[in-house]
Formats: sequence, C-alpha cells, structure tokens
Amino acid sequence: MLLLRSFVHASARSHDRARASPAARRGALVAVVALLLGGACGGGGDDDDGGGGPVGTQPVTCPSANVPVCTSGTGATARDVVSDASGRSTPALENTAARTALTTNLGQLDAAIGGGNITDARAALTRAREAITTARGQLANFAGDAADLAAIELILDQIAPLIGVS
Repeated sequence: MLLLRSFVHASARSHDRARASPAARRGALVAVVALLLGGACGGGGDDDDGGGGPVGTQPVTCPSANVPVCTSGTGATARDVVSDASGRSTPALENTAARTALTTNLGQLDAAIGGGNITDARAALTRAREAITTARGQLANFAGDAADLAAIELILDQIAPLIGVS
C-alpha cells in the first residue's frame, strides 16, 4: 500500500510539472505555428533548384515520379527516340533558328530524361513544341522543313505521355 501511495504521489508531482504556464504554452504554440508557416512559405530560404518549376518547389524526379519513363527500360528507349530526332531530323532543318532551338531543347529533354528529372523534361518538351510552332509559322521561307518538323513533333507526342504530359 505504501508503494502504491508513493507511485500516486510521484505521478501527481510529475503531472504538475508537465503542466506548463500559459506563457510557456503560448511560446510553444508560436514556435509550432512559425515552423508550420515557415515550411508552407518555403522557409525563407532560396531553394530554387533550377529545375524549371516555380521558385521554391522541388523537381519531380525518378524513381518517386509516377510516370512511365521512370520504369526500367522505358527511360532508355525514350532517350534513344529523342536522340534519333536530334541526330536525324533536326540537322536536316533549313531554318537555322529552328534547328538551333530544337537541337538545344531536344538535348535538354534527353539529359533530363537521363537524369530522371521529370520537371526539366516537361519544360524542355514545352520549349521544343514552342520551337516547332514558331518554325511552322516560317514554312513559307523553309518549305523543305515541313516533313522533318512533323517527324520531330510525332516523336514529342510519343514522349509526352511517358513524362506525364497529355
């Protein structure tokens, strides 16, 4: 019985110590809210990774990205297809500006897929599509580019769903 009384008394003392003063509770609450707001607002630091997304966001990357290109073999196949477009159709373009833009963007797409950076791959795909649209607007001056632009666009259309773009 004495042992039980000692236990209850010790428990009550620790419970009293566990009760914090209102000021201490407010301080703890302020710290928790600051921590939560800091995380929600990017923590005040610059974590721009250069990944093509908004500043402060982390890039979507393999293997955590839920896209087909992150599965075994699909990434290598996608890179081969992009490399083929970059090596065959792009050099054949008469329009120097389009050739330069597509060489750059297809190279970035290939590198992003190879590195598993889906955010960068999506950005490079968007820029490559924009370059094709611009080049199509100049087909009156470079009529011979139509077939090569169509071939590159077809490849981009095949790559898009592999990186989660519709």
